[in-house]
Amino acid sequence: MIRFSLIWKVVTFALLAGLAGNAAAAINIVPKPVTMTAGAGTLTFAATDVVTLYGDGPSRDSTLPWIVKLFTNAHIATSIVSDAGSAKVAVTMAANSTLGSEGYTMNITASQIAISAPTLTGQFYAVQSLRQLFPAGVEDSSATGPVSLPVVSITDYPKFPHRGIMLDPVRHFCPIDYLYQTVDRLALYKVNRIHLLISNDQGYRLESTVFPKLNSIGSQTCCQTPAIHPPAGTNWYYLQSEMKALCIYAAKRKIEIYPEIDMPGHCTAICASYPYMGTPNNAVQTSEDVGLSIMNSSGTYADSVMKFIGKLWREVYPCFPYAKRVCMGGDECGPGVISAGNLKLIAMKVQDTCKAVGIPMVVAWDEIAADNALESGNWSQDWHPNQTGGQVKSECTTLYLDHANESGDNGAINWCPPQYKPLSQIYAATMTASYQGLEGTLFSERLSVYPANWDTRMWPRMAAVAEVGWNQNTYSDFVTRIGPFGTRLSAMGIGYWKNSGVTWGTGTQNSKMTSVYNKFNPVLSITSISRPVSYSTNRTPRFFKSDAYKIYDLSGRVIAISNGQKITQAIKAMHGTFVVQDDIGNTRTFVK
Repeated sequence: MIRFSLIWKVVTFALLAGLAGNAAAAINIVPKPVTMTAGAGTLTFAATDVVTLYGDGPSRDSTLPWIVKLFTNAHIATSIVSDAGSAKVAVTMAANSTLGSEGYTMNITASQIAISAPTLTGQFYAVQSLRQLFPAGVEDSSATGPVSLPVVSITDYPKFPHRGIMLDPVRHFCPIDYLYQTVDRLALYKVNRIHLLISNDQGYRLESTVFPKLNSIGSQTCCQTPAIHPPAGTNWYYLQSEMKALCIYAAKRKIEIYPEIDMPGHCTAICASYPYMGTPNNAVQTSEDVGLSIMNSSGTYADSVMKFIGKLWREVYPCFPYAKRVCMGGDECGPGVISAGNLKLIAMKVQDTCKAVGIPMVVAWDEIAADNALESGNWSQDWHPNQTGGQVKSECTTLYLDHANESGDNGAINWCPPQYKPLSQIYAATMTASYQGLEGTLFSERLSVYPANWDTRMWPRMAAVAEVGWNQNTYSDFVTRIGPFGTRLSAMGIGYWKNSGVTWGTGTQNSKMTSVYNKFNPVLSITSISRPVSYSTNRTPRFFKSDAYKIYDLSGRVIAISNGQKITQAIKAMHGTFVVQDDIGNTRTFVK
């Protein structure tokens, strides 16, 4: 009897261990967490439950709304409580040097979800992992309770701080709503940068009041699909107010949007609008073909060109209120393409202008670095293969999403072999510790059918880019986790490419572009502009009159709500340690 009991305990332990292992394999989170330990059982929320939520300090206002929306889309009610121990979901902020600025821990037991992170960004990423454990129907509100979550313990943080995509609405324009949708989709996979091309050969795509011909001439679309976009010759660009609102929306999802004005080569739209800037290779670009119009850097108009560059960046940068960098372009302007010294002269002018405007960093394509024209502290973005000295990897052989997925994908091109870039090719991007990160690159010359081509080119390959930047594993392991996402991608309205070799989850294709957070703007209206708390030279906080702030004590109690005009006086009257938070969740701790 004793022997049987012992054998039974051993067998039972082995079965439980096997179940735990199977549970871990079934937890499909992308990017894969750094560590993930599955336990036995589940945490279940019934349709009739009222789920209690707790958040300490800024977590309450900045993180809980995202969790409330998850349960709302599953048609489960929530309420906020003041005690973490009694809450079904508890979110706290705690220092943890291992997690960095974007990491988090999440422990799901049979009775509670506990999320902790040193920053609101880490908390947000924990919510995205939690979102992936919810049924796919939360994306379009078709889910209904109960919701069962696996018991699991997660510790997670990214390997690289820069995980992005370059989007090109210049060659083929896309509406602002599609950019909103793209922000929501990227946030699910913890992507944190959108590098937005706003000027190239085929158009200038941002409202300009300083140089109005950039709109009246330079924004004329050259090659849109008539059934979807205005015909050739129609002015098509984003308003400055639209761009600012989009940047705020993205910042709340921890995504920084920053602009690229490509120069001195791919600048036909600028040169066609203001001929003194250079000789355009075509007065109005009328095809998808790549062209090179070189800006003047010497001769009669050299001074005017340099002044133009300065004024243009001074107008553009404020339209991207959370950008810590801009991209000046410079691709395909290497030796033999433009006259000696021209590239470096303009590159240095752009960087000097950015300093004067207060732009912290300039990113440039690797031709600028190759010409020794990249100032210290600025980044090279490497699109040529086998580069080693850059900071952002976008090599065309593995990360150019403009190339077709597989045979049968429309608009295949072969200018940077291999002709096809299947999911496995994207995942094979090799990263070294010298890089700050990587970007999938989506030039749009062949993305003529909107939104179909855009969707199939980005998805699911951007999920692979995200995982390479966060925690790259084996491709076979990635495939087992990305396959079930087919159901979620369909619910989100994404017409994704169903790569061969992947068993895709099935689901009804949502006819609308959507997601659980579509146009969801907790705390801040998209019509207003907010800035992070900054500092003056003597390290005292600088606040902006138009912005709203909250001050918390360490217990999480809100002790003051003020705009920037009054907050300095409020701080002077306070004593102790407290936290100041602006209205998208940026925080600073002060001790008096």
